[in-house]
Amino acid sequence: MPASAKSADLTPPAFAKSGPHQARILIADDQQHILDAMEFLLKPLGYKVDAVRSPVLAREALATASYDAVLIDLNYTRDTTSGQEGLDLLSEIVGLDGTQAVIVMTAWGNVELAVEAMRRGARDFIQKPWENERLLSIVRTQVELHRALQEAERLAAASEGAMRVMVSRTGDMEGAVAINSGLPSVLSSRLAVPDDALGELSQEVNALADLLSRHRTGAIEATALLQRVVEEVDIPIFAFDPGGTLRLVNSAGEKLRQQGSSHLLGKTASELGLQSSLSCENEALLSLPFMSGARWVVRRSSFRQQGIPHTLVVLSDVSRALREEELSAWQRLIRVIGHELNILKAETFLAGIVSSYYEDAR
Repeated sequence: MPASAKSADLTPPAFAKSGPHQARILIADDQQHILDAMEFLLKPLGYKVDAVRSPVLAREALATASYDAVLIDLNYTRDTTSGQEGLDLLSEIVGLDGTQAVIVMTAWGNVELAVEAMRRGARDFIQKPWENERLLSIVRTQVELHRALQEAERLAAASEGAMRVMVSRTGDMEGAVAINSGLPSVLSSRLAVPDDALGELSQEVNALADLLSRHRTGAIEATALLQRVVEEVDIPIFAFDPGGTLRLVNSAGEKLRQQGSSHLLGKTASELGLQSSLSCENEALLSLPFMSGARWVVRRSSFRQQGIPHTLVVLSDVSRALREEELSAWQRLIRVIGHELNILKAETFLAGIVSSYYEDAR
């Protein structure tokens, strides 16, 4: 399910309007409610949306129409999580058109699959359940980039007609090389030559796109490493967005709530019985309503994901330590009482001896 759109920027972009230049989006996902939710979000902003439920139908749509952006799920067969169907479709799309903006959709926690998709040519990825603001930002950015690349290719193709022959300097200006047969029109294959401003611009655009892609892939890989480390930690860890909705949970957290992440993610802290962990003092000691008798130390910190602040909650079960400390305290108290009793017994004994002495003296 998508996240709340109350903070999303719902201003229609300039290109998302009716007419010949209306932005067109293809969405491929096997779940109808996902398609309905995306259409409900994108159509009011002026995007023309085509929705299909299989890779086969996606290929048919791409063969008959051109799209400014393509959003594809990575899994289509029930109970499969490998993402191979979506990765194969991604490779086909990128192989046919290197400028096509492809955005992949993955489940929360499946960052490794997103990394592989980026390596295969995806421009960005969206995790389900998505943040509407982030989804709209990604779509807007990728549509603008796709149209910029298309315009650069159009200008490149137009310039080829005016620059049919390039003189090759080999010492004394000998020879001319015909270039009007077979030069690739793909933007990334265009080479800059002296005084060729368009070629230099093409190189700059491609260099920038490569740099952004490398940085994006690096960030995703760092996130994957962090999630793996968090997963290995044997204490419950939860991450909440500004609205108090759970966005990340590790296996220890799943065990604590006795539910899998698919049932926990998207719920609020109140629904999970964890509201007190967000409202209490940091490093406070508290009890949770679903764990009677247990006591937890709450440690909170903040981090940002995609520019959105999140709260990280770490719970440490101190019940056993407290029980051991209380037991030790009781043992010390018993020893003290025993010691006092022994002293009292000794004093009583001495008092008896003294009393007998005085009796005998009389």
